[in-house]
Amino acid sequence: MTYFIKLRKNDVMNSITIEHLVKSRGERKVIKGIIQKGKIDRTSLAKLCRMSVPAVSKIVRSFLNKKMVIEIGESESSGGRRPILITINADYRFAVGVKIGLGYIVLMLIDILGNIRGKNVIEFDHTKNPTIIIDLIARTIRELLQKFKVRKKLVLGVGIAVSGAIDQRKGVVKFSGILGWSNVPIRDTLEKRLKIPVILLNDVKSFTLAQLWKGDGKKYRNFLCITIGTGIGMGVVINGKLYTGLGSAGEFGHVVVNPKGKKCTCGKVGCLETESSFHAIIEHIKENTTSKNLKSAISSLELDEVETKEIELLKISKEKDPEVFNKAFQKASLYLGIGIVDLVNIFNPPLIVIGGEALEFKEYFLSNIVEYVNETAFDEMGKQVSIVNDSIGEDAWPLGVAYLITQKALGEDLIPKEVVI
Repeated sequence: MTYFIKLRKNDVMNSITIEHLVKSRGERKVIKGIIQKGKIDRTSLAKLCRMSVPAVSKIVRSFLNKKMVIEIGESESSGGRRPILITINADYRFAVGVKIGLGYIVLMLIDILGNIRGKNVIEFDHTKNPTIIIDLIARTIRELLQKFKVRKKLVLGVGIAVSGAIDQRKGVVKFSGILGWSNVPIRDTLEKRLKIPVILLNDVKSFTLAQLWKGDGKKYRNFLCITIGTGIGMGVVINGKLYTGLGSAGEFGHVVVNPKGKKCTCGKVGCLETESSFHAIIEHIKENTTSKNLKSAISSLELDEVETKEIELLKISKEKDPEVFNKAFQKASLYLGIGIVDLVNIFNPPLIVIGGEALEFKEYFLSNIVEYVNETAFDEMGKQVSIVNDSIGEDAWPLGVAYLITQKALGEDLIPKEVVI
């Protein structure tokens, strides 16, 4: 079922602006230097930022007065007075990251350094009107802040990660095939209820930013992320920033890999999602298994389809019909390999991070993909790329959009704007 929400004219508000914690280029350099080192003295910080000690000391004094940084003791001395170390006050500001999945919502309270301070996972009926879901999110955020004694004025913003085509500028879910939503104005609706800035981001893009902050991607300036599960998505990082094109770059799941394949939820035929998503794998098992019990279990799942039940069903399939189960994953990995080879040939990336719910079954497809890419990509590209598992786990989904909020507050925009002539 597709839902539309229209706010009354007097309900629509201008988006609330995220607080700017730093004002000048010098302040940005200093705060980045402190975060980079963890703890550092003023003289070393001045060298790192290529600024004078008096200029750095003035900025640090301002930060100390605002309690944005704190002093934490002394470092070793090379002679004379021992320098005082400073570090970021992790309690200075917070962000809330939210991942809306199929039938579940993950909410995380995250401090300015990316430490998870609180978490709540709730289930919901995905057939309900989105307004009900937004109200549930607002209520749970209030409860989370109250539980961990965080005042609302210390929250920089709420980041919502959701599957589908997102208009980030307007804060609207234009279309989510998994949720069945169309034109849902999450930002304005949630800001009206919370009076806190809200940012909306595609969930795979959020996952990708988390890799840049806390995952294997933090060692790289350029890399790709691919997520596999109920849907298939991709994030692209170029020069340390998330590439979104005109807004929707990275729809890897809707690359056509089988022109004679099945119709996709997007309306096209033969998309990668129709061959390699959980739904596609389950359909293959259903069509080829001789187990009546397994067929019955799959049919009952289709009446109430959520990601956790798909994982449960795949585990049952592995037990009841391992041969068909293996063949289904072999087919899925072949089409994934074809798609990833194209990405390697186009981008020649040093790193590809594979994540998503499908890692639960990584031993049945990941090595096949790596082998196919190594053997099939152009020249040496397949051997040059490092293909790794996501090291963060399910926390990556809400973590990335929270990172976007904290970086905006610190004067860094992780999503470059496209220039349209």
